[in-house]
Amino acid sequence: MSLVSMISALATRIAAEVKLRGVPAGGATGQVVTKSGTGDYATSWANILFADPSADRIVFWDDSAKAFAPLVVSYGLLVTATVLSVRDASTTQTGIVELATSGETGAGTDTFRAVTPAGLASAFLNNVATEAGPGTVELATTTEASTGTDTARATTAAGVKAAIDARTATETAAGIVELATTTEAVTGTDTARAVTPAGVAAAVAVVGGVGANMGTPAATVSLGTVTSGTTETRDATLGNYVFTAVAGVRYEVRLNGMNLNFGVANDIFTINVRNGGASTPTATSTLIATKTVVSPTVAGMPIPVALSFVPGAGLVTLSVFAKRYSGTGTGQPAGTRELYVVNVGPA
Repeated sequence: MSLVSMISALATRIAAEVKLRGVPAGGATGQVVTKSGTGDYATSWANILFADPSADRIVFWDDSAKAFAPLVVSYGLLVTATVLSVRDASTTQTGIVELATSGETGAGTDTFRAVTPAGLASAFLNNVATEAGPGTVELATTTEASTGTDTARATTAAGVKAAIDARTATETAAGIVELATTTEAVTGTDTARAVTPAGVAAAVAVVGGVGANMGTPAATVSLGTVTSGTTETRDATLGNYVFTAVAGVRYEVRLNGMNLNFGVANDIFTINVRNGGASTPTATSTLIATKTVVSPTVAGMPIPVALSFVPGAGLVTLSVFAKRYSGTGTGQPAGTRELYVVNVGPA
């Protein structure tokens, strides 16, 4: 073999070895040779670059794709040139925020810092309510409410009640007062209670009206209604005596000039005065006064009646009744008779 042939064969062999162990065929601009197998010369072309993201990005290795890729920036992070930073939070975007101090929280003017629970509690506790502005307030005790001098605390319903209950009215100070009963008003010795109109009326009736008639007497000179044997019969001719009684006052009913004409001597009769309240009395109405008489003859005899009673407040309607208790005759009211009531004072 000639020297030229030998050199040509050697060049071909060297080229084959270079091809086998050197840069693989193919590839594209920007690619690099990488290990692609277990053999000593197992190589292939691979991409180390990626598409332009048209923004500043961080490169990271995506193992699932076996390639580098631009890292997508999450909310709150910023990449500017070669600087990675965190953006500030605002009312329209997420980001980092500085915590406000208790003083900044209490001032209430900072719009960039976040409030902590401790700062919020401090702001509430230090923002005390006044007459000029709202804020937190301490509740007054019932003792403080009753004293009435504290200007920094709020009064509860219990405190208000305690203050009212402790404020008793006197001749020199305003306050709460208990109402006097009509009996207490009539007695006139209580200095701690207030008198009602009813109590005044009762006191006036007693103080200014003792011994006075309670109204015009019911009077007649005509013969009355004849009794029907043992039936209690009202003297309709005399009629009713009506007045308005006051509570706590004692009255005396008086029947003057009353004669009873008897039909048979030695008969026993009772004369009753009954109270019908707001209505004309009947034989079953409340008995106020009674008197028993025995007829000595058939001629009339005077029968005066006087007895005290306490009817209570309200309208009183009185009438005279006659009833035969024993005997066989009848009885008839006669004479110039009158029925009336006198105020005799406190009950």
